[in-house]
Amino acid sequence: MHRLLTCLILVAGMTQAGIVRDVRAAIARNGLAEGERLVTEYQRLNGLTPEILVALSWLGRAALVARDFTRAE
Repeated sequence: MHRLLTCLILVAGMTQAGIVRDVRAAIARNGLAEGERLVTEYQRLNGLTPEILVALSWLGRAALVARDFTRAE
């Protein structure tokens, strides 16, 4: 049982870290809207997590670079 719990925790951690990677990849493809959709869907499924906050900060940076100040807020 302990081994199963450890595996589940590791998989959950890898999945959560993936949202930041996925959002940064979308931004690199000039896909700010895609990144926003990813964050919205992830948050719907997982609630507000530290990973969502990091992903949102990357979206904000990308909006600032694009000089889309309204979206950056």
